[in-house]
Amino acid sequence: MVERTDIEEVPITKDPMTRIVPWIIALLVFLLCLVLVGASSIGVSVQRWQVGISHRITIEIPLQHELDRDRITTAVAQYLQVSPAIEHIEVADKTRLFSIFGVTPQQAIQYPDYILPILIEADLKPNQGESISGILTQLQQVSPGVRIETYGQWHDMLQLLRQSLQIIGYIFVMLIAFTVIVMITLITKAGLAAHHESISILRLIGASNGYIATKFQNHAFKLSTRGAIMGFVLAIPVAWLLNLASVTLGVPEMLRPQLDPVLMLAMVIVPLFVVLLSICVSRFAVLRTLSVD
Repeated sequence: MVERTDIEEVPITKDPMTRIVPWIIALLVFLLCLVLVGASSIGVSVQRWQVGISHRITIEIPLQHELDRDRITTAVAQYLQVSPAIEHIEVADKTRLFSIFGVTPQQAIQYPDYILPILIEADLKPNQGESISGILTQLQQVSPGVRIETYGQWHDMLQLLRQSLQIIGYIFVMLIAFTVIVMITLITKAGLAAHHESISILRLIGASNGYIATKFQNHAFKLSTRGAIMGFVLAIPVAWLLNLASVTLGVPEMLRPQLDPVLMLAMVIVPLFVVLLSICVSRFAVLRTLSVD
């Protein structure tokens, strides 16, 4: 008798409030996917910057060395070229210096003899971080007074930014999960309360709590799956359009949202996570409510 019982005699699928559940689930999955794309793009960009600046130093030959700057520049460049820890060096040209120091093209044309310091950028070989202190000491001996920027402060700031993004991502996932838990719990308890008499009859004829919970669980599965698919399907073209818009607006390539295979896999996990969470919450809510009755 229990096996033939159909929970549709308790019409939980016709409850008006359940109609909005797929739309709410779709919105949550859509937002979570977009946050995942944005956080992934920013995280990858920050990581690239962090790796780049951790292997770079900039040597500035100030203006007070103007009379002897050619000799100093040559000496510094020769030392860097023979240093085993240096992979590549580049002396910034005037165009690069004008852009760094905020000199407009009109000013550059009006003042062709505009005096600027000389900048030499050096890329370190991988795993040469411990050699920076030795390089700095030798440079001060080659040319006392040169200024050296190791970007250590920027490295720490980028590390803090990455950690902050991770925390924000975790908080957003927790908020989404909490919203799903509250919504499914309320919907399930409302269904139990609205059809209390019918459920009581089912229990009297032998239906177990687990059997009834399975029916509500299946209903939650259908609702959450429908919503998760809608949110996921909508997030894919929106992410693609954001990438297309970033190209049109001239956003640097490292800042553009990239739909790589790893990110796509993570986006697929999002709806699966929401559906699984809905199923577990619905079953737990039914079993706990019926066990108290």
